[in-house]
Amino acid sequence: MLKQSLHYIAHLITGKRRHQPFFERLHRFSLKGMNIGEGALFADDGELAALRHVRTMLEKSEGPYIVFDVGA
Repeated sequence: MLKQSLHYIAHLITGKRRHQPFFERLHRFSLKGMNIGEGALFADDGELAALRHVRTMLEKSEGPYIVFDVGA
């Protein structure tokens, strides 16, 4: 019953030009939820915390170090 209801509602709202702004906002919201397009600020993307963690771990150990930063 729920699946049929959702299918009916989807049929009512999809493909309608008047609903385009809603789906555009939903798309932007979804991208933010997946952290897509929001990593431009170095202080906000978590990389600074990762570098601090690596530095702390390196300070605790001895010997030659190999660090890989493979990017995205």
